[in-house]
Amino acid sequence: QVSLHSAVSGKTDAEESLLLDASIWIGKRDFPYGILLGVENVGLQDGLTLAPTYDLPWGRVWAGIVRGYVGLGFLWQGSGSSPFSLQGQWWNEDGGFWAAEGRIRVNERSGFLFKHEEQNPESRQSVGVYYKF
Repeated sequence: QVSLHSAVSGKTDAEESLLLDASIWIGKRDFPYGILLGVENVGLQDGLTLAPTYDLPWGRVWAGIVRGYVGLGFLWQGSGSSPFSLQGQWWNEDGGFWAAEGRIRVNERSGFLFKHEEQNPESRQSVGVYYKF
C-alpha cells in the first residue's frame, strides 16, 4: 500500500511538500505469519521497517526493526463492515518514539488517514490518502 500525506501541524521546512509511506505485507492468507516491509516519511530521517508479523482475529501485530530501530506495532481492523482502522508503532528505545494512525476506508482499496507522530521533543500531525494494491 502507498500513502501520501502532508503535515498540518508540527511541520518543518522539509515537510512542506507531500510525504510518502509505502509498505508491503508478504504472507499467505490462511497462514498467520508474515513479513512487513516498509518505509515511512520518505525523504526525512525515518528508516526501514522489516518485521515478522502475526495475524489475530482483530488485526495484526509485529516486532522487529521499525523505522530503523528495534520496535513493535499493531493494526486493529475492526469488524468486517467497519470503515475504521487504527495502527500504532513504537520504536527507538532510547527516546521512545511512537506513532498512531487512524484510517477511514472509502472503498475496498482507498481511503483517508490521520497520523500523529511523537519524536521527542517534537510531534507532528498529518492528513492524507492511501491506496492498497
